[in-house]
Amino acid sequence: MKFKIIVIILLIVGVCAVLFFFYAYNEQQKNLKIQEETLIKENEQEINKKEIQALNTLNPLICQKIEDKERKNNCLDQVEKNIKSLKESNPVYLGSLFFQAGNYDDAINTYESAIVDKNEYVDIRAYLALALAYSEKGIMKHQEEICFPKALEWVNKAINLEPNNPEAYRVKGYVYETKPDFFSAIDNYDKSLKIDEFYIPAYIGRCHTNSLLGILGNALEDCQKAVDLDSEKRFPIAYLHLCRLKLSILDKQDEAIENCQVVTDSFTASENDKSTALQIIATIKTNQGKLDEVLALLQQAIFHAPQDPNNYLTLAIFYNKKENFNEAKINAQKVIEIDSKKAVAFGELGYAYLNTNEIDKALENFSNAIQLIDEDPSLLITSKESYKNKYCDYLRNIYQERNQEFNEPLCQ
Repeated sequence: MKFKIIVIILLIVGVCAVLFFFYAYNEQQKNLKIQEETLIKENEQEINKKEIQALNTLNPLICQKIEDKERKNNCLDQVEKNIKSLKESNPVYLGSLFFQAGNYDDAINTYESAIVDKNEYVDIRAYLALALAYSEKGIMKHQEEICFPKALEWVNKAINLEPNNPEAYRVKGYVYETKPDFFSAIDNYDKSLKIDEFYIPAYIGRCHTNSLLGILGNALEDCQKAVDLDSEKRFPIAYLHLCRLKLSILDKQDEAIENCQVVTDSFTASENDKSTALQIIATIKTNQGKLDEVLALLQQAIFHAPQDPNNYLTLAIFYNKKENFNEAKINAQKVIEIDSKKAVAFGELGYAYLNTNEIDKALENFSNAIQLIDEDPSLLITSKESYKNKYCDYLRNIYQERNQEFNEPLCQ
């Protein structure tokens, strides 16, 4: 009797085990199917994002990143068709799309062709847009000496056409700012405001130049004036400058985030401005130790401006803070590939090498950073000395640990 009971119990246990196995197997299959469907959905969303971005910016390079061959070719065909159509119908608008996407060479070629052809849409705005495109190209490619004369030539042509146009002097101010000749820039912003004391872009321009000069009180005053005048929030760049200015003021960082969110939520902000706003929010979160929020912000920033070196610089700083030094190296090196004049990129790369005990590479990169600081136009004048001191201290400590004489001339 006991034997029968044991057999029955074993049979019941065996049946339960089989049932449990099938249940677990079915659940696993369901989970695998859900994961597969999620991956397919995420891949589809990623492709859709790239297609939308390519069509918005008319940039075929974004189409090239689509792995699906048919979708990639469709994307390339559509971008090509849109460019061809706009070249024939409204080249000035096409130039503006290239400009907003940071494609300054194509913007310049498109505007110049439209002006030469005396296209019906050409007016003073095309001349000014051409001047701005040359200025932006000069900054991006470190060709200020080549691009500044061309930019100045086109803005002066615009002023000859309309000598009382406040926008013409505003653009001339920006052209001088990118030379850089900050005092001539401010002089032209002043001329713009003399023509129209309520001209918001001139306040924004003067704010930016004052911030580069380190005259932060004047900068804040000008940007706040621009925001006060801009009741409809038509100039998100004013909020971006305010956000950047408040970044360095500890008790204003929540206000800085609010200002940057105006930019990220704007329908009129450029892709580059949205990217910069997200970078600044990410920097504030990094400084606050809220590192879990940073990566998603920077991924959004890269989506808006994949070729902006500052995105990868902010990532390098983030990964150094997280002590993920290999990722910090990868991102700092990417910055240098895009823009070899970014002093802080070399500094972050040096710091990553220092913490992985690759001392000779750390020395090389700290030295490069120090040599580039004075000529780096992206750094505020008031911040250059503190960066130089920081990198010099790293070098000095390395030489002391090696019992070697420290004789870096730029650190004396």
